[in-house]
Amino acid sequence: MEKSIEPIRPKSTVSAVVLAAGSGSRFTGASHKLAVEIDGVPMVRRTIMNCLAADFAATIAVTGAESERITDLIRDLPVPVVFNPDWIQGQFGSLKRGLSYLIENETASDSPVCFVLADQPFVKVETYNRLIRSAERQPGKIVVPRFAGVRGNPTVFPARLFEEMLNAPIDDTGGRRWLTPENIFWADVDDPGVRKDIDRICDLK
Repeated sequence: MEKSIEPIRPKSTVSAVVLAAGSGSRFTGASHKLAVEIDGVPMVRRTIMNCLAADFAATIAVTGAESERITDLIRDLPVPVVFNPDWIQGQFGSLKRGLSYLIENETASDSPVCFVLADQPFVKVETYNRLIRSAERQPGKIVVPRFAGVRGNPTVFPARLFEEMLNAPIDDTGGRRWLTPENIFWADVDDPGVRKDIDRICDLK
């Protein structure tokens, strides 16, 4: 009897931007926090590998502080690395740099983009896929994960906001300025990883 062939699962139209540009100033270890190994895998690499295992149409990384070192940790992965020379201005600048790259390369001009924090290595692949599916069903909404009733990350932004985001000033408000009740679609997930980012050495415990 012939073995049935499983159909190839199509990728989504949602892309991922992994934000890996910060200096990790609150992390007091001997090395950059994104280079710290978790189960033998550098943190930034683990985060990106989870994205690559999910259904994202494309995944890119934005670097800044210690860019060469971070790039070396992921050089063999199929992920374009975009350098943000103005990383010192804050995370929102790196978000805009990654978004601009995707639009310039015609990857995300009319498709949602998921902004992933590189220091959240415990987000499950199935959580990324749930966010992707939610964004596809709610194309005009910002999809925000929620675990045990508490907001987490990563967050998926719709294409309708891209122009406004690119023209917004780089300040501490960042993407939060658009997180209003009318804009948000809450995606409840069974994943504490959306609430766990590694800022300090104690967070590794």
